[in-house]
Amino acid sequence: MIRTVLITGAGTGIGKVCAHELMRAGYHVLFTGRRLDVLQEALSEGEGQTG
Repeated sequence: MIRTVLITGAGTGIGKVCAHELMRAGYHVLFTGRRLDVLQEALSEGEGQTG
């Protein structure tokens, strides 16, 4: 079963931490926020944590 979560404000702060923790737990995480550059950076940081 694929579990999907949408995180608003996933580029910084608690949204970023929650997104990374959920990725680590095996969830498919959708990152949303106001600044694309910040979201891309947060996503690339989190991709190394999956597993």
